[in-house]
Amino acid sequence: MDNIYTVTIAFEDWESSSFNTVGYFTDIKLAEETKKKWEDFFEFHDKEIFNLHRDSNGNFESDEVEDEWYSRSSKYEEIRAYSGVTIEEFPFNTDIFVAQQYHRSKEMQDLVQQWERDYKIKKIIDKN
Repeated sequence: MDNIYTVTIAFEDWESSSFNTVGYFTDIKLAEETKKKWEDFFEFHDKEIFNLHRDSNGNFESDEVEDEWYSRSSKYEEIRAYSGVTIEEFPFNTDIFVAQQYHRSKEMQDLVQQWERDYKIKKIIDKN
């Protein structure tokens, strides 16, 4: 077992983003099956719950329909905010913090790399 696969659902609205880890898998086929299951869930329910009648301009046909849409939006907020499911592959039993450079300044990355180098040197010295 060299790798682990993380299945994550992403949610976005006009003010924030969030992520929900569905599971960790050692088998890519199980990860892909799980990803597909939750993609289908959100796509199916988005159509079922939010497919309310609109006119040719995209406006709701009546105030009652619009009120119903907002009522459903508050009850099923996660379905409206759903933006996708991803699978990420990670090496198992491996520290990957140094390799994760996104959202990190050059100065911060240099500091992390220096700490990692010093840590490894200290570990070698302490063994002797």
